[in-house]
Parts: sequence; structure tokens; C-alpha cells
Amino acid sequence: MLSSAAESTEAVRAAHAAKAAAALEDDGFALVPLDPGVDASTLKILKAMLHATDPAQLGRGKDAARGARYDALRLATAWKVDHPRAHAKYESARQCVTEQMALLNARGALQGNCHLKALPLRTAEAAAGLAAVTGKPMVDAANETMLLHVCSRCTPTAFHRAPTVLPSPQRPLRW
Repeated sequence: MLSSAAESTEAVRAAHAAKAAAALEDDGFALVPLDPGVDASTLKILKAMLHATDPAQLGRGKDAARGARYDALRLATAWKVDHPRAHAKYESARQCVTEQMALLNARGALQGNCHLKALPLRTAEAAAGLAAVTGKPMVDAANETMLLHVCSRCTPTAFHRAPTVLPSPQRPLRW
């Protein structure tokens, strides 16, 4: 028999699943909050990405205009955008980029794939971790990588208003 806390957690999960299914049916996409009990590995990777290499640089922009000072970042919540049509569009675009890269390489324009992973990215470790968790690795032939973009308007509500902002939050396409 489940405890009342476990029953409550299961009820919340069921409510989120029902809401996501309804949104997928009505809108063609859904925002799904990551569940610490189910998505612990993904949340751990996302939290690690927020580690500041130079904490002294935090709290120095417009966010600090009112005197707010801080030296660390904390992941408050994370959402998955489930958008099958946008994902299919992304997969198609990635395939086109892969084919274009192969053509350029065949013509000698890329000098033996030296462009692949030429720039060290701070997101590389997180990308590899997320690929392992999701079972969806980055495609080197498309020079695919994971980049971060944060803005003051990047909220779940913003995604709801403009679902094409990030076709695939796990792997935004780098052009």
C-alpha cells in the first residue's frame, strides 16, 4: 500500500500526464515538467550546467539593477517541450544539413571533417550526458551540438505563445 505522500506524487504525475495528453491533442504540443522521481539523471545534468566558472561575474547585469547580488545559480524547474511536428521538422532539417556537410566534405571544402568539434564548448559534457540519458546522441556528421540560450522572456508561457522558439530543446540546430 502506498503512503499518502506517494499517492499524492502519483496523483500529480497522473494529472501532469493527463494535461500533457490533452494539450498534445488540442494544441499539437505539450509542456511537461520534469519529475525529480523519474527524470533525476536529466535534472542532475541540467543542474551541473548552471555551475558558474567565475561566480564574481554573476549579478552584474540588468538583473542586479535593484541591488540583488548572487554568486551561484539554482535550477528552479525544467520542462520538456513535446512537439511531434516540430521534432519531425527538426529531424528533416538535420538530415539536410548532414547531406550538405557530406557534399562539402566530398568536394574538399571541409578538409577532412576538421570542422567537427573544432571549438571546445562548455556544454559538451552535458550534451554527452543528456544523449546517454535520452538515448539520442548528437549527430557529428551534421556538426550538431547543444547550445544554451537564456533570456528574461524564456518562460513556459513564452513557449506556449510561440511553440516554434525551440523545435527541440534537447538539441537546438547550430547553423
